[in-house]
Amino acid sequence: MNPELETALRDEFARWEGTVAMPVPYSEIEEAERRLGVSFPDDYRDFIHRYGGAVIGGTSILGLRQPPLMPDEPPFVTDESLQSRSELPAPYNKIVVISIDGFGNPIGFVPPDPSIIIFNYDFGGRSVLAPSFEEYVALLLSGTDA
Repeated sequence: MNPELETALRDEFARWEGTVAMPVPYSEIEEAERRLGVSFPDDYRDFIHRYGGAVIGGTSILGLRQPPLMPDEPPFVTDESLQSRSELPAPYNKIVVISIDGFGNPIGFVPPDPSIIIFNYDFGGRSVLAPSFEEYVALLLSGTDA
């Protein structure tokens, strides 16, 4: 992650108690990738390693740890991804779900494409939110609707 974004994240987590979980060893991240049958983009992988999971700008980011502020959110990227894969059409059979919007729509990426997308159940299609996880985080930190 670029240094400016890293600083902005640290500032965000300092302002809002309970919004960040705890670091995850790379061995657990590799096990999650094996379970899902995908490789995470480096920026998302580094995020999980450093933070585990978090709430950024009011949006829950799933990882492998659950922040105290997210007790009612899905706890793990693996479980939510597998659940969504069972509900989505075939092109999304490798989706990695990093968040769920307020309407229950999955937000994530479909490897090998690192673009962050939302799949809208209402119209049965996807929209690209950001070209990468890092840029999605920057968007969340900016307060712009993602």
